[in-house]
Amino acid sequence: MFPPLPKPLRLVRSNPPNGAAGVSIQLRTILLVFDQNVVSDNVWNRNKCQIEMYHGPNRVAINVARVPDTVDYNQCRNIYVKPLRPLLPWTRYQVVICPELESKFGDILGKTVTLTFKTGRRPPEAEE
Repeated sequence: MFPPLPKPLRLVRSNPPNGAAGVSIQLRTILLVFDQNVVSDNVWNRNKCQIEMYHGPNRVAINVARVPDTVDYNQCRNIYVKPLRPLLPWTRYQVVICPELESKFGDILGKTVTLTFKTGRRPPEAEE
């Protein structure tokens, strides 16, 4: 009998959700929720480097965070992406999760996952 195949790690939801429009420029934290523990000490140092954020070709400076030392299973599945500067109005952002993101159990994402959202509040010159 063959051993079971590894189950791929999955992103189950995000806030803001993929494709969202009119996202507030006041947003300070982007929530990524996975189906497995991705913040355990044995994978965290590597996982926090697997997430990037862009607007157009420009990389956005971010802090990738977790709730440390939690036993709450739901918190173990959450990664928090915090832009270090305020979001720009009327701008399309991408959060890119690299395929090497790994769960506590060794399951990997296996593909690049890109979330896209656009902020609201058109600049005045665009409203004319």
